[in-house]
Amino acid sequence: MAVLRKSREEKIDERICRVESNADRAVDECRIFREQFKVLQDDRKKDVEETAEFIKQIISAGKSEWQQSVGRLGGELDHLKNEIHASLTGELARIVNLLDTKVDLREVQQALNDCQGDIRDQLREFRDAVTSEQRQAEADLRKLVDRKANVQDVHD
Repeated sequence: MAVLRKSREEKIDERICRVESNADRAVDECRIFREQFKVLQDDRKKDVEETAEFIKQIISAGKSEWQQSVGRLGGELDHLKNEIHASLTGELARIVNLLDTKVDLREVQQALNDCQGDIRDQLREFRDAVTSEQRQAEADLRKLVDRKANVQDVHD
């Protein structure tokens, strides 16, 4: 009986040793999984940061292109203002000359109305051109951002 008891205790001790060994292996595997998970998290975080930086660069490039377009349009606006001013000065000189030669108020009024109509038409055309350029610049910027978003989806 003592031998049987001793044999049982040895079997129990062996089982305890195996259980402890299995528990140690499970703990080690959990540590390995935790480390691998941490590496994956760090990689994912790095990818997200790189993507964010890339998007910022694209937006910055688009913004700079847009600013250049606005600057170019501003230059064109100044040029048109100068042309309009020169045109108005010429028209004014023509009107003054007409007034000096004729006293007919209707003709003067008609010349002023024509000049005003021409200026209004020129300004409308310019405004439409500026609006069109601005919309195109915004569309180009959206395309750049959308294109980056599609590249990011491919990497994911």
